[in-house]
Amino acid sequence: MCDTFSTCARHGLHHFLPHLPDIKGVLILAVLLPAFLIRCDDHGEAKDSVPRAVRYTTVPSPTATVARVWIGEIRAHDETTLGFQLEGRILSRQAEIGDSVTKGQIPATLDSNINLNQRNSAQAEVESGRAAEQVAAANLRRMQTLMPSGAIARVELENATANWQAAQSHRKSAEATLKNARENLAWTQLTAPCAGVITVVSASAGQIVSAGQAVFTLAAGH
Repeated sequence: MCDTFSTCARHGLHHFLPHLPDIKGVLILAVLLPAFLIRCDDHGEAKDSVPRAVRYTTVPSPTATVARVWIGEIRAHDETTLGFQLEGRILSRQAEIGDSVTKGQIPATLDSNINLNQRNSAQAEVESGRAAEQVAAANLRRMQTLMPSGAIARVELENATANWQAAQSHRKSAEATLKNARENLAWTQLTAPCAGVITVVSASAGQIVSAGQAVFTLAAGH
């Protein structure tokens, strides 16, 4: 580009010299034009001599393996929370974390003294009710035998019938109470519903727990 400009400048100089009115203009142009041409050539050489910086980046191989760290909690597929169906004080605990239990095994028990007394009282009440029912039934049969001969009034037969019915109802009520007392006594023993491994222990011996409070977590196994 500078060579072309130099050639054009020389031709222009020859063209305009005859028309310059003053020799001073010729001298100024003669002095400035070579300096301009030299500067142009220097810029061209400097521009060609300086290398241009190349930017680059390193791309990882697409087959490189990236390490991954996963954070989580491993849990069993089937977990069962075990707790007593009654409120009470834990008398003993025979299982720890990691212990294997079988179906029907008893890993913990409650203090059963109160429940045992309730069971015994209900049992005595049932026996008393059965005896009273037997007496009332025998009295009713005797009244039924005497009634046709007129030895007793009808009202006595009706009273005997009412006494037998009351004794029968009392016996049934005592038997229901005994059933509940037996169930409560059985509930003082915590029974594993299936085989598995204890993964969590939430209570200790001597601790008072409420009904349904978690004592163990059981991971069911086969």
